Amino acid sequence: MPKRTLEATLNSQKVLGICFLVAPIILALAILAYPIVYLIRLSFMHTVMFDTVSFAGLENYSRVLKSAVFLQNLKTTLIYAVGSIGVSTLIGGAAALALHEVSSNKLIRSIFLMPWVIAPVIAALLWRWLLNDPLGPIIHLIRNLGFDVGSIMLDPLLAFAGIIFAGAWRSFPFPMIFLYAKLQTIPSQLYESADVDGAKWRHKFRYISLPLIVDVLVVCLIMLTIRYVNEIDIILVMTGGGPGRTTETLSLSLYKTAFQNWEFGRSGVLSLVLFGINLVFAASYLLLQHRTGHR
Repeated sequence: MPKRTLEATLNSQKVLGICFLVAPIILALAILAYPIVYLIRLSFMHTVMFDTVSFAGLENYSRVLKSAVFLQNLKTTLIYAVGSIGVSTLIGGAAALALHEVSSNKLIRSIFLMPWVIAPVIAALLWRWLLNDPLGPIIHLIRNLGFDVGSIMLDPLLAFAGIIFAGAWRSFPFPMIFLYAKLQTIPSQLYESADVDGAKWRHKFRYISLPLIVDVLVVCLIMLTIRYVNEIDIILVMTGGGPGRTTETLSLSLYKTAFQNWEFGRSGVLSLVLFGINLVFAASYLLLQHRTGHR
């Protein structure tokens, strides 16, 4: 094949390859960008049901961000996220260590993974029944032990604890499987050397296991934070944000504002707030990945 013909063929193939790459990139950007642009536009508008009526300027932002309800929902979101992350990480870490130290049986691993594959609504219904007054088994057990406890779902503190534990129960397999996989990569010689030196279990965990799993642990924490900040189904099914608004998070407030009150202008503001929070944690995750990849 002549040199010019070969160069022309290669150039045409390069152009064709670029076209095949550019088309899906443009499509993906359009799919991602359009909802964000529309959401920003919506947040500056007065709306009636699905129709935009007039330009609102910063009124929607002022009403939402200066509202005491918004500040309460933000506080509730942070408490729910921190509490659920703490409980799910502790349970998941303990389960990972148990699987690593005691048993790696596939059946046991599958049992531990069951909460993760259950639909969130089903998990919420299950826990609402378990905590139901007076028919719930947990309430019945607590009262048989001699504790005088009222309805859990009507007590603000107990209801909050209930949704935190329900959310953590469903999510603990996520950190468990990541931490278990990381523990499997730690050389057994490190533990054997520690045994020779007479190290106890807590020392082996503190000086061997924990430093070597901390990178995976941080990734799990960031991913769980994004999950819990956007959690709706568990809270909606179990408490609906009650009693009062004590368990109403930003994401649940967004759902109610948009699909119960039909105030899409204000819901656009709440969506952008949640988008900003998620963007911060997503950027943290990517930055962590970048740093880990260059070690």
